[in-house]
This record gives sequence, structure tokens and C-alpha cells, in this order.
Amino acid sequence: LKVNYESSVDWKVVTDHLLCNLSFYGQPWYDCALIQLMETETVFVHLISIFTCNVLGVGSISLAFVQLLTAKAGGTHRIDINLWLICIKAAPHNNPIFIPIQSILYGAVVAPNPSHPSEFFVIDHIDGDMFLCMKSQK
Repeated sequence: LKVNYESSVDWKVVTDHLLCNLSFYGQPWYDCALIQLMETETVFVHLISIFTCNVLGVGSISLAFVQLLTAKAGGTHRIDINLWLICIKAAPHNNPIFIPIQSILYGAVVAPNPSHPSEFFVIDHIDGDMFLCMKSQK
């Protein structure tokens, strides 16, 4: 999936390539993204599946099946003292949701916290847009 957005670093259009694959070099791979859940609410998600449905009389609708990683970006989270990264929690695994593809703002790099299996670190140091987004939440 290609996600185009206007960079807040240099105001140019940037493309993120997001992937969901059961066998990416022999291992499952599911990218993460930051999405616009409501008008004033963003949330991190793990992509589970991306697909297009053809609805009679409506046309095609592009959807993603996702697992929420936080209730809200900017909501309840903590900052790791040693790494200075925002730590987000996974929602219960029995609550994945469908979202329209258009709600994906951009891709996100997150890494599992080895000390706590239900927590993830948002890696914001390698992407200027993610750094600026997360800086406003620290």
C-alpha cells in the first residue's frame, strides 16, 4: 500500500510503502501506521490485512483490518527514561477493527518492548515527520 502525505518537515509530498504479508522472507510481516480515528483523535495500528470490496451500487471501497496499539496517540502513554521513546500499549487482541484506507496518515516504525509483551516503542528518531508528531506529545 502506498500512502502519500505532505511532509511537515519540508512540505513536499512523501510516500510511505506499507506491507502486510504472511510470508515476507519466510516470516510474517505487518507494518504499523498512524491513522486518523476521529476528527481530533489519532491512533497507532498494526495492519493485519488490506483489501478492496466491490459494493453493488456504491463501487469499490478500500479497507484495512487493523489491531489498535493505543487508545489515543497523546492519550495514556509513558516515556522510557533510558531510550527517551514513547511507549504505547496494545489493545486486547480480540478487538481488531476495519478502517477506510484514506484514514491512514503515514507509516510508523514501532518495536516491541522486550520487558513487556503488550508494549511497543515508537521509533521517532529516523523519520522527521514522526519526530515532529511525537515531539508534540512528549
